[in-house]
Amino acid sequence: MTFAQNKLLIFLFAALAGMPKALIAHGGPVNPGGISTGEPGKNQPQVKDHSDESIALAIALGHCNPVTIATVDCTTKTIELGAYIQWLFTGQTEPYVATWNTGQTAHKITVVPPGIWSWDANSTGCEPVHFNTEYNQPGSFYYGAIDILGGPVCENEYTTLTVPQANNYAFASGVWIPDNPTGDITPYEAYQPGLYQLTVTDQLGCTFTDQIDVALSPPVVPTISGPVRMCPTGSTEVLSVNQTWSAYLWNTGQTTKSIQITEPGLYEVTVTNQFGCTGIGFAGVLSGEVAPFPITSSSPTINPGQTDTLRVLGGFAQYSWSNGQQGIFSVINTTGTYTVTVTNVYGCTGTASITISSSPWTITPTSRNHTIIIPDTLKFDHLGGSLQPGDWIGVFYDSAATGVLKCGGYGVWSGLSLVFPAYGNDAAPLPQNGFN
Repeated sequence: MTFAQNKLLIFLFAALAGMPKALIAHGGPVNPGGISTGEPGKNQPQVKDHSDESIALAIALGHCNPVTIATVDCTTKTIELGAYIQWLFTGQTEPYVATWNTGQTAHKITVVPPGIWSWDANSTGCEPVHFNTEYNQPGSFYYGAIDILGGPVCENEYTTLTVPQANNYAFASGVWIPDNPTGDITPYEAYQPGLYQLTVTDQLGCTFTDQIDVALSPPVVPTISGPVRMCPTGSTEVLSVNQTWSAYLWNTGQTTKSIQITEPGLYEVTVTNQFGCTGIGFAGVLSGEVAPFPITSSSPTINPGQTDTLRVLGGFAQYSWSNGQQGIFSVINTTGTYTVTVTNVYGCTGTASITISSSPWTITPTSRNHTIIIPDTLKFDHLGGSLQPGDWIGVFYDSAATGVLKCGGYGVWSGLSLVFPAYGNDAAPLPQNGFN
């Protein structure tokens, strides 16, 4: 005898005995083939009034639905499936011991999705058109926890929060607090420090939550030590970042904390801290080259037995003359080209040269008078007089034969400030005309 036929006998017995009421079991709400958060209620049977026995008979004859009710257990990661008969007109639901496609005979079985489960309802006496015993669950539980990964937010930038588990499991949904503008579970670009919380729901409706407190990264401000100036060629200097960071990248392509440079210029380094935040430092190295400088002398010429002092105009750290002398001055007593090499405080060098020639007034003693034609006005040191162009003067030599030009016994020229040429004349001596 079927389950429905048993119900029929109950109602027939009530009718034959003249009972005004029929006994009908009932239970809680049903979601056929779906997911429930608990098994149906087990209320005490109720007795309902059926004055029309034909209605009671119709209910008993098969207006029932065999259904499967699923209850998800997020703790054990299982689903409890229960076999039930739902009476359509009364809304009652009763448990049923069934034979499942797993081979089990029971009112309830425990399964682990994904999968398809069903039980045989043919013995219920319900109309096959009302069978709803199959439970199809393609989804699966998520096993484990979720972890939000991320570091402090960089100043004027953002930090990326990620949930690695979302790359390997398709969660049904995820809700960030505050909202992720993209609507995604991962990644999340956080522009502000603060608390970020994520709640995800797996394919069976189980929820998982994690949160992260995002701090603000300290400012990344690198500074560089190095020379202010350096020589344009032939020298090597070192630039070094003063702080320690996780990574360095110079505009020269080098990736070390310190670098060697060989020329002046603007140098830039981008550093990265342990949170991935970056900052930029700059160092401008100027050229320390030696600008052109002059050498001065008392006269561009020198006579035998005379001396002159050469001087470098400009302050430098070192001076080295081609005649072996050191210092800003060089005392000379011969003609020639003199070169000085200077070194400044940056170690850069520069050179300059001066040529000292012999004086055209040089007197070579001949033991006799000599006449000279004056090509220009020449002041001499006796009574403020002067010699005019075209004047002829007699050359007399003192007893020491030093070659000092004298006129009337007074010294006229000693070769210290000559700036023009003179021309000698070895013709017959002129009358003395007042010359001694």
